[in-house]
Amino acid sequence: LEIAKQNILSRISNTTGGKLVYRQLDLHWFPQPSIVIKTAKLTLPNHQYFSLSSLKIYPKILPLLKGEVQFKKLEVIEPRSQFSLLDNKRLRAGDIENQAILRQLTERIINTLAKPALSHPGLDYVIRDGRIDILTAGSSRLNFENVNAQLRYLNDRLHLNINCKSNFGKEMVLSGWVQPDSLAGKGQLQISQFQPHMLTDFFVAVVPFQMTDSIMNLTIDCESDSPHLIQADLKISGVSLKIQNDSDTAEITGGNAHAAIKMTPRNTIISLSELSFDTPQMEVSGHLFVDHNGPEVGLELSGIDIHIDALRKSARVIGGGNRGIENIFKIITGGRVPVITVSGRGRSLSELSRIENLTVKGAMVEGRINIPGPELHLQHVKGNVTIFKGILRSDSMQ
Repeated sequence: LEIAKQNILSRISNTTGGKLVYRQLDLHWFPQPSIVIKTAKLTLPNHQYFSLSSLKIYPKILPLLKGEVQFKKLEVIEPRSQFSLLDNKRLRAGDIENQAILRQLTERIINTLAKPALSHPGLDYVIRDGRIDILTAGSSRLNFENVNAQLRYLNDRLHLNINCKSNFGKEMVLSGWVQPDSLAGKGQLQISQFQPHMLTDFFVAVVPFQMTDSIMNLTIDCESDSPHLIQADLKISGVSLKIQNDSDTAEITGGNAHAAIKMTPRNTIISLSELSFDTPQMEVSGHLFVDHNGPEVGLELSGIDIHIDALRKSARVIGGGNRGIENIFKIITGGRVPVITVSGRGRSLSELSRIENLTVKGAMVEGRINIPGPELHLQHVKGNVTIFKGILRSDSMQ
């Protein structure tokens, strides 16, 4: 029995790549051969560790009769772990090194969580009721609880099906496959009641406002030929955003979005086919282009049925006190814009968000205009309007 135990422990170490310490190990022959290890701690080579309520191992029967231990199924019950994310680095949208950082993060997660499956092709690897806490670059943490997963490595592909809860999503479901060596893969991630503001310690702010108490439903279908070429289809529904700057807050509700994303080492292209909100009422589509080598960021948007009264407060909060935006909405105080286009260029997203780097063209109806100086207050205004370098112009206003 002692020899069998030593063979099993050696096999576990080879399978996980770590060292296992346990309180109790039992061998069961009925109803099927199994090994049950209780109250265990698994320490991995990178100094990460998992504490386990129990570890159930089901060996293959024929090799076992020959005195060999080969695993058929590995079932991990209530694993618990904690580790730091990206060595306290924070990601900034548009940074060139982001893809290398994300590749390292993906490899780290795969090697940590899926090592047993990768070590033994065909092994059924099951996780039940797990929990992982990830320390972020800020003071908060990301946690994943009630983690239930099934993984199997076949034909150079790691097939996975994972569901859990998180402090930034009520329910998360991830399914698909990935090739660990090349990181090619295909899968879908669904997050219900996703709370994007809970991830602000992971990403550096690139815009002059913050999200608080926000929620949405998110679905991402992703496909990758390598870590250097990633394509994704993103759908968002049930949006309720609360945004704030240093002086004011605003709400954006009833939103839906659909976008295609393509990332390469040279650039990132986001094609927005739908972005609509009930408050402020609007429908928008367009493209965002990020040149990682430039660096350069380009934006082309078109919108219909924009209600200025509802948009005014949100735009001022998003602008973060930008003088150009403030001046425009001091002049244009109301009305409706049936059609509008927005274009701009900048060296970063934060630079692009400045009104002086955007060109806005639109047609206004039922407008309200205040002209300072002579203090003229115009009602029922209509005509074409252009905002260029933060200056409002019109040549056909009535």
